[in-house]
Amino acid sequence: MSGVMLLCAVLLLVWRGVGVLALQGAALALLLVWQALLQGSADFAFAALLAALGQAALAPWVLARLGVQAAERRGVLLLGLACVAVAIAAPLPAPREALAVALAVLLLGGAILATRRGTAGQAMGLVCAGNGAALLLAILPVALPWGLGASAVLLAILLLEAVVLSAVARGIPDADAEPGRLA
Repeated sequence: MSGVMLLCAVLLLVWRGVGVLALQGAALALLLVWQALLQGSADFAFAALLAALGQAALAPWVLARLGVQAAERRGVLLLGLACVAVAIAAPLPAPREALAVALAVLLLGGAILATRRGTAGQAMGLVCAGNGAALLLAILPVALPWGLGASAVLLAILLLEAVVLSAVARGIPDADAEPGRLA
């Protein structure tokens, strides 16, 4: 599933398909379901439900309603390959391959944020980076501060995305707008 998430992140960098973002969210939800079954954790089960509703359904639906069009951007493929190379070359602890994939998805989300001019495209990058952060949480067996579980952190990520998506829906000025004009 993490490989599907990485492939989706590269496709999102090159092409703005909202369906690809929904596929990435569904892969995250399936990965969290798998973790819930392996660990017998209700926290991961709730995180899987949040990922299925927020990352796989709600965020792509809102972006589709905002009219994120499919537009190819072949010039940024080299940037995507560099993000994956940095993630592979990074000195990572034990589940090295899985952490490299999660880090690559997170870096590719940042690259999407950096290369998109429109606010809706940047929101797509934020959702992709959120998926990478949630994937890191699912892989790393670390205790989170203040007794937070993976579902609490995923809920915080979803709330941040909801704030950004609602601001985009209200019409935050786009970088594509005329200079000196706010809307």
